Amino acid sequence: MRLVYFQIMVVAIYYFPFFKDFMIEHFFPSYLEYERITWLFFVMPMLSLYLVLILNYYEKKKGVVVIIALIFMVQIFENADSSVYYIQPENKFELSEIAVELADSIAVDADCYTEDKYVKVDDQGEPVRVKTLVISNQSFYDYSDAYNVYYGIRQYSAAIQLGMAYIPDELLEQTADKLEAVGVTQYNYIVAKDLEEYKSYLSKIGAIEIDSSGDYLLYKVVE
Repeated sequence: MRLVYFQIMVVAIYYFPFFKDFMIEHFFPSYLEYERITWLFFVMPMLSLYLVLILNYYEKKKGVVVIIALIFMVQIFENADSSVYYIQPENKFELSEIAVELADSIAVDADCYTEDKYVKVDDQGEPVRVKTLVISNQSFYDYSDAYNVYYGIRQYSAAIQLGMAYIPDELLEQTADKLEAVGVTQYNYIVAKDLEEYKSYLSKIGAIEIDSSGDYLLYKVVE
């Protein structure tokens, strides 16, 4: 029975949002450390084990009732906490300054975070996702500036949903065709390398330059 009580306590600590917020605020540097230390409890495997133990410990009907009650409790707490996405990056001290500055500019302009750095939710209760396209003449799969900008933004900001468009120097004359192929107008923001070919096309589609950092410009796509 002590094992059952222990597992119920673990579930309550892990899923109960008020306790979770208190623990993060007072005992952990950020939510990331909290999430990781809870992995040590092997929460899900232990839940499965104790559900079986509960069925064996109680009479069959009573065991089913207890399991349904536990599932209901977990579902309530999980739904209450489902919109918790932080802007806190995993390794914020190693991120590209360009990525951080542009991501912050997008977050401010799109107003996609609460004062507590949680991602806002829409009317359907879903987290806000700001679609952003990163355009560069450098490969996103080499350790280049484009790589650092793209993956830096993706890691730094949970609200930004990224796409990429790689247009090497020898294909710059095909910039319009390449960007139309990736559906550039479906994005809310565009982060583009400061090249005349990119700037010329983006001005033609009505994208407005709102910020810059390093060799990259930030555009807002106006519908």
